Amino acid sequence: MSLIRGVLSVALVLGVAGTSFADSTAAKRPAAASIDDLSLIPVDSELVGGLDWAQLQTSPLWQKHVEPLMRNAMAGLPSDFVTSCGDPAKMMSRLSFGLKGLQGGSPEGVVVMYGVSKPTMTKCMEKGKSTPDAKLTRDGDYFLVSGGGNNAAFTFLDNTTLLGVIGPQGTKAGVKAVAAGGSALKKSPTFLELYGKTRTSDTLWVLVNGNSKLFDGAGAGLGMKPKAIFGSLNVGKSLTLDARIRVESSSQASSASSLLQSQAGQLSMFVDKLDIGADGPDVTISAALSEAKIKMLLGLLGKSRAP
Repeated sequence: MSLIRGVLSVALVLGVAGTSFADSTAAKRPAAASIDDLSLIPVDSELVGGLDWAQLQTSPLWQKHVEPLMRNAMAGLPSDFVTSCGDPAKMMSRLSFGLKGLQGGSPEGVVVMYGVSKPTMTKCMEKGKSTPDAKLTRDGDYFLVSGGGNNAAFTFLDNTTLLGVIGPQGTKAGVKAVAAGGSALKKSPTFLELYGKTRTSDTLWVLVNGNSKLFDGAGAGLGMKPKAIFGSLNVGKSLTLDARIRVESSSQASSASSLLQSQAGQLSMFVDKLDIGADGPDVTISAALSEAKIKMLLGLLGKSRAP
């Protein structure tokens, strides 16, 4: 598998589908390290988020439970892959994305990868070969992939930042347009208000638009449909979750949080901390899992999958 197909595969597993965070009124941009990414993310993205890959790899949980599995998987790569392309586990430091359409089989959107070496990656991409399933071509500073009804285009914004566009706009013209910036997402008060309540410094953060088809029937148990779900997950010696469910009103949030609190006892054995509350129109959920709890859950999952 060529590196560019690997990058495409990573990008494709990160998205969901639907409508828009757009708003016609400009808003003051919040101060955050990744705010410039918003000029590249499509305004109609239904899943917007970021992954601090470098931070994740310093986590004891990651190093102990996940990295060995990755190393075993990478052992099957062609012998010259690491020589030509570098260590796949250290090819980037951070990832931002805005995607939609995954559930329909034709995902599309934008992925921005930081910490990627332009000389190394360009050399690696040049070694990539077309296959019966995917055609790989280079057009100047642009790498194009097509096949199976899917397109993707990649280019470097600078010596360490790789931009990828997936879907119908995954063409040279499409990636050039995205690289120019100017997405209305960074001017959407609706989006920025949720973004400002999200801990984007955590290992992983996401904001999901409530119009996504993934939410169809999602609020049945609460008697209401979410307008958005957003929050973050931090991975260190333990897992900590900080999430919010945006509903129509403060009264709905209060009712939903009371209902969830009444059922929280069923989860007490699986978590070290679980706090559920309401903050205006948001249901708030804060949870923490120690390594012991995680190992217990993994053990239960393993038993449930056993034949």
